[in-house]
Amino acid sequence: MLAVHVILSAISVPVVVHAVVLGLTHSVPELRESAHARVGRIAVAAWGLSLFLGLVTYVMLNHIYGWVPRGGEAALLLAVVGPSIRR
Repeated sequence: MLAVHVILSAISVPVVVHAVVLGLTHSVPELRESAHARVGRIAVAAWGLSLFLGLVTYVMLNHIYGWVPRGGEAALLLAVVGPSIRR
């Protein structure tokens, strides 16, 4: 589920940017002749599914399973995140 979320996130960004650029640079009659509606539907579907999967992943990792670092995991987490906390 996390892999699908990451892949959809990466794919949806250029599609959303393309749809927004089409919408901002063309008039309404020109948009009817372009791929704006089709690209927009794909962008909304990909971005919406990615958002949903991201929220489900967050809830599962932080609230359902309640991951708490133990022993060596805590030391590793502190070594990775610690320097950025001190800034």
